[in-house]
Amino acid sequence: MIRVLRVLLLFVLLMTFAGPAQAANPEKRLSGLLGDLWTQVIETPTPRNPFTGGDFCVRLAEPAHVRIVVPFAPTSTTTVHCTVPSGTMLFISAWSSECSNVEPEPYFGRGEADLRSCARAADSRINPPVVTLDGRTVPVQEVETALLKAVLPADNIFDQRPRTRAQSVGHGWVALLRPLPPGTHTIILRTTGIDVSDAPVHLVNTTTIVVQRGSGPH
Repeated sequence: MIRVLRVLLLFVLLMTFAGPAQAANPEKRLSGLLGDLWTQVIETPTPRNPFTGGDFCVRLAEPAHVRIVVPFAPTSTTTVHCTVPSGTMLFISAWSSECSNVEPEPYFGRGEADLRSCARAADSRINPPVVTLDGRTVPVQEVETALLKAVLPADNIFDQRPRTRAQSVGHGWVALLRPLPPGTHTIILRTTGIDVSDAPVHLVNTTTIVVQRGSGPH
């Protein structure tokens, strides 16, 4: 079920300064954010899960002083719209796949090494996505998550028993940007290649971000 989604557009909202994001260990931070997203998706019940009709603008759990919103949609969705408060940072996961021990083949794995190999293989024929923000190219970085551990809720998207313990590893291409000025901004994502089912991929997704002045929605 989760495989109808081959792309995520993540927008991580953090209080910070404008300009390119810097960190002591940027790859670890990017990997951690991607892992946080996949963990939350796995643990979100079907009625609220963005993969099955829930809100595309998802919040990730972070310390109280940090705001995170994650807009993303199935590949059949060509447009996404999210409104965010000013003073935020954008985390873009341009393309991501994951494997777990609660899904059928070809996304099933048992143990970290198997899961990691599975996630890499799922993306092995995908070209690095091309992302633009207001017409300017955004460089993306290839990352993979640590071994993720989650507990499935009742009515989960995998149709497994509640409280089943899941393990997962995700892989993908991501970027972290500093806050945008108030106004309307456009992110265009283009991905090509061959997916794990041998189907050609030619994806174009346009996401509109409206940055509001002041504190905005919480």
